[in-house]
Amino acid sequence: MQLLNFNDIFVLTPTRVNRGVLKSALMTTVTFHEAEYFSLEADETTGRFFLAIPVSNHLCDYTEWYELDQFTFEQYRLDLKLALPFVQQCRDHLHDDLLLLKPGRIRGTPYWPKGRGPSK
Repeated sequence: MQLLNFNDIFVLTPTRVNRGVLKSALMTTVTFHEAEYFSLEADETTGRFFLAIPVSNHLCDYTEWYELDQFTFEQYRLDLKLALPFVQQCRDHLHDDLLLLKPGRIRGTPYWPKGRGPSK
């Protein structure tokens, strides 16, 4: 397993929240699990924590952010293997209540590690 740290990368991402309010999130990638295609990210603006998975539909590639509490975020950061069951459940859409942005009508498909797919 190769871990990449992107502590100095900041991306200003305009995001549309459910109530139609345009808000900016300043996401910092804390750590990235290259083999499993997920990252742990912190929103510098609000102090909230997220697990992020890459997703793609026929129009674009994008990220789905699932909110984590600080304790869980730190546990996953210290041992990324602990996050793997949660990552799988997010890809299976079992934690959509934790999404930063609710999916639109053309929801994308998560990227899967080579040789794996949905567990449904």
